[in-house]
Amino acid sequence: MLVTTADLWEPRPGTLLRWDLSAPAHGAPAELSLNQRNHLAGALAGGPTVWLAAAFDVDGPIEPVALSRTWRAFIARHGSLQLEVVAGSEGLRARRHHPGTLTWSVTSVGHTSTVEETRAALHAALDERCGPLAYPAFLPAAISRPDRSTIVLGMDHLHCDAHSVAVAVEELAHLYATFTEGGDEPSLPPVRSFLEAVAEGADGPAWVDADDPLLRGWREFLGGRGHRLPTFPLPLGLEPGERAAQATAVAPLADAVLMDRIGARARNSGASTYAAVLAALA
Repeated sequence: MLVTTADLWEPRPGTLLRWDLSAPAHGAPAELSLNQRNHLAGALAGGPTVWLAAAFDVDGPIEPVALSRTWRAFIARHGSLQLEVVAGSEGLRARRHHPGTLTWSVTSVGHTSTVEETRAALHAALDERCGPLAYPAFLPAAISRPDRSTIVLGMDHLHCDAHSVAVAVEELAHLYATFTEGGDEPSLPPVRSFLEAVAEGADGPAWVDADDPLLRGWREFLGGRGHRLPTFPLPLGLEPGERAAQATAVAPLADAVLMDRIGARARNSGASTYAAVLAALA
């Protein structure tokens, strides 16, 4: 797996396909999480929004019917992708659309001949579609080729985080493989949407006691900041609100053998590989 930025992505050229969907002008009321509210507040204030995209390869040309079934099954599994945010005179409202009310269409965008042309076309389509204040705030797409094709799903940060992208690749690959073989929808582990957890609120399962001192400390910390998320704690040479041009570098830091050793050392100390890497970065 390669984690990189859009400007360094090198998708091979091919035939570009995109799936668009529309939702009715109504839906069930839904609640937003703290992270989503912060993300939307930044967007409403004119700040740049962020999308993340997952891309993985499959053998042969894209089978549009199988991939259409894949997208529908995937959206039906994940409540976050059914969420629409509407900005009105009374502020932000969220509503959730039943998957059966969504209308789908697939379009062949055209053919590309270079990596640069392919990247630019996908980048523009993702910028156009993956904004938090319209539905859908995600774009299902693909690059079809005779030998090996690429499936792409871009999502605004309203819908996902980096971990979600890894989950999406695993599920989409499994669904597409099943549907290309003519099978019915495969059995996947059940998922519980965060929308249900937010809606349950205090009535949901209590993972931490309400009077836990650590929880109280976090409440005091966030309350002292007006419930804004923390910013980078060290000076970066920029004034508040000022932005520098993006600069990206990608380089290997560890190979599989080294990561296995780090994982073994971490487990022997009662920790996970992730905890060890996070501690080293910190």
